[in-house]
Amino acid sequence: KTNDERDAQATPDLLKGQQELSQQTNEETAKQILFNYLKDGSTDNDDTTKKKVNLVFEKIQTLKSRAAGSVQADNKPPDSSAEVKLLQEQRNELEKKVTELKKQLEEETKNQKSLTEAKEKTKADMTELQ
Repeated sequence: KTNDERDAQATPDLLKGQQELSQQTNEETAKQILFNYLKDGSTDNDDTTKKKVNLVFEKIQTLKSRAAGSVQADNKPPDSSAEVKLLQEQRNELEKKVTELKKQLEEETKNQKSLTEAKEKTKADMTELQ
């Protein structure tokens, strides 16, 4: 299609309708859909149907607030005493590892010192032989 044909399809009244739809909130849209469903095949007048729609949405809001409250309760921080105990256990394990690593370091340092001394002695012995 050419640009002129596309522009002809977007008439001002269609654009206005799109703007009005985008300005409606999700709740208003849902209310309108529910109203249409309830009204279809019903002998109730519009006011009665609107009251029914509003009652349904009040129930939905109540359920939403209850659900939000239970989610907040589920997200409460863990028991601090259990957390403290876990952290203490981790600290004890880390302290044991540090102690082991210090011992290994001391042993390696002693071995290195012994090797260095042996190397120097061998070097001195070689110098004497020459």
